[in-house]
Amino acid sequence: MVCANPQLSALDSRMAQMVCQAVSNAVPSFRRIIQRDQLSWLGKRNGCGANVRCLRAAYTGQIAALLNRDGQGAP
Repeated sequence: MVCANPQLSALDSRMAQMVCQAVSNAVPSFRRIIQRDQLSWLGKRNGCGANVRCLRAAYTGQIAALLNRDGQGAP
């Protein structure tokens, strides 16, 4: 579903870059927290099934959380 929708695909790419950057910049103990949070989020995202509105909200919410975690402000 994500790959078939250009907007969701763009959100997925943005979030993946943000997670990779956060993990690479974090101290080891914080890396584990980021990875654990991301796995938890994946479960929530997968719960959306093919609901585009739910998927969009899941991605935008996680991106906002990652931005806030880094102190970069909201998207």
